[in-house]
Amino acid sequence: MTTRILMLATGDTMAHARRGDTPVVLTGAELLATAGPPPPGTEVDVRDLTVGPSWDLDSGDQLTLARRVRAGLLDDGHDAVVLTHGIDTVEETAFLTDLLLAPDLPGTVVLATAVRRAHQRDADAPAALRTALTAAADPALRHHGVLVCADGDLPAARWVTTGGHTALTSAPHPPVARLDDGRIRIVGTPPPRPPGPSGQPARDVALIRCYPGIDATLVTAAVDAGAAGIVLEGTGVGNVPVGLLGAVAECTEWGIPAGGGRPPPKRRPRLGRPAAPRRARRRHGCHPRPGPARRQGPPGVDGGPRRRWGRGGAAVVQPAVTGTAGGPGRTGAAVLSRTVNRGASRVAGGTTSSRSLPISRCTA
Repeated sequence: MTTRILMLATGDTMAHARRGDTPVVLTGAELLATAGPPPPGTEVDVRDLTVGPSWDLDSGDQLTLARRVRAGLLDDGHDAVVLTHGIDTVEETAFLTDLLLAPDLPGTVVLATAVRRAHQRDADAPAALRTALTAAADPALRHHGVLVCADGDLPAARWVTTGGHTALTSAPHPPVARLDDGRIRIVGTPPPRPPGPSGQPARDVALIRCYPGIDATLVTAAVDAGAAGIVLEGTGVGNVPVGLLGAVAECTEWGIPAGGGRPPPKRRPRLGRPAAPRRARRRHGCHPRPGPARRQGPPGVDGGPRRRWGRGGAAVVQPAVTGTAGGPGRTGAAVLSRTVNRGASRVAGGTTSSRSLPISRCTA
């Protein structure tokens, strides 16, 4: 059975090239040719989309791309969609697309991006496109949500973020899949599918990043500019300075949802040394026994804190050292992709973001 893949080409860095001294932008068909033959048993339908560079996309542009992906799966009958995208805002577009498709994602959606131009000797676009097409053709990735091609890895759109000037990562979450010797290997569990969006994301939402000494000026300016909702990205684990609480209360009275936060993950890791081998536990007279009773274990290495053994012999360091790992998760349906996401706070149906962006408008 032939797998029908829709490739939506938006240009940007991976399509930028030079012919002599003349800069050109490769079409989707030309870009596909650089990736070599498509995976066996696939039929690739290439269509070019006219959008601006990814660093200049607004929420309306991202919403248009997300709707085009959705139409390719639900209306045009394709089995998978590959969307080429610039790296600057690929995580935001991927997350918005994932929200818009939920929970009725019938096929595979992969976003491919590159950091080097097509004419450069070490261009990474061909490899990224091959990985994306291979993943799109793999039926095992159906219903896994939107994925982003990141140097052979395929992290989930909900977790992927820019880890540097040229890198994408989903740490501490493992990628959902990975290209291994020309084949897709599933290495992680995809996040739960978000609920379907309700209504149209056509409202203005202001995102304000908090900092020490911030006052209500930015909140007031956002309201005066017509913001229908305000997301505050708090400091630390989501703390909002006291100076903003009065403005938040006033926004609530005026019917403008305002709030924010950045809570830690649901499960805090226990950091310490791994459990000692069974033989060592017996030698030190601390063989674990069933039940809630605990027994003092051997001292830590180099005079460190002593261990205590719990049920099943699992060792933890006392006192426990706790910390947040991996940053916030993403819950709920966002109003504007990751323009208002990233934390767990829900404001007007959206969540907070790690980026300070101005008030943006999504046109329905």
